[in-house]
Amino acid sequence: MDNGGISCHRSFLSPVRVSQHQLKHYLPWNIMDSVPSRIILSWTDLNIQVKWEMPVQANSEVLTLSKQGKKLLKQRRYHDAEKVFLEALELEPTNSYILVGLGDLYRITKKYHKAIDYYARLLEADESNVFALRGVGDSYRGLRQPEKSIEFWQRYLEINRGDVHVMVRLA
Repeated sequence: MDNGGISCHRSFLSPVRVSQHQLKHYLPWNIMDSVPSRIILSWTDLNIQVKWEMPVQANSEVLTLSKQGKKLLKQRRYHDAEKVFLEALELEPTNSYILVGLGDLYRITKKYHKAIDYYARLLEADESNVFALRGVGDSYRGLRQPEKSIEFWQRYLEINRGDVHVMVRLA
């Protein structure tokens, strides 16, 4: 099941979860953006070996719908984007790209409670997903609940310390 996280196995430690955002520091983002997959990283001495694993439910239709939904969202064609994202969600209900896409759609259209619901579904599977953490924080800001916003933005900054935009929100 693809939940947007990466399974990391170290020969001397138990497996740990790493978000795709954390992994982008090691791999070019275009690789991460092009394949909805799980990546297994294993450390052998200091050499990192990367192995792609396609989840069982991943398919090209979901990937195509995800890209189409993001494009429609950028074009501000919100109703069309919603249709596309929901169609993709039916095919793959735990896909992190789709859940973030729906969260972003509803946050942008000021349907903050719906946005939080989709981000929360992703956070259940990957509690350190930076896109969901930032989206929930921004959604709570939209609902004028600064205490809750701060909670999620702080969690976000624990993972992504250099984000000046979120730091300014906390100031």
